[in-house]
Amino acid sequence: MTGSPTAPVRAAVSAHVTRLSGVRGRVLELIASGRSSKEICRELFLSRTALDYHVMSLRGALRASNRASIVARAYHEGLLVVGVWPPELTAA
Repeated sequence: MTGSPTAPVRAAVSAHVTRLSGVRGRVLELIASGRSSKEICRELFLSRTALDYHVMSLRGALRASNRASIVARAYHEGLLVVGVWPPELTAA
């Protein structure tokens, strides 16, 4: 058997995260920097419902169960630049 057993999962994640941009990308950056929901809503002028939708979309795209795993998966998938503070998306 060739390839990694996780290759299909990585391919599915990659397909979803290539569409990550705009508000959803900024939400990811702010989550990674440790901002609370209230702070993110205030900074991006979002309702709590809209923020919850974006977080849910990130969880689904990254196959993550919570905010910490969203950030971990984003770094693992190369979506966030390692060693940069505050966190920022990698250039596409």
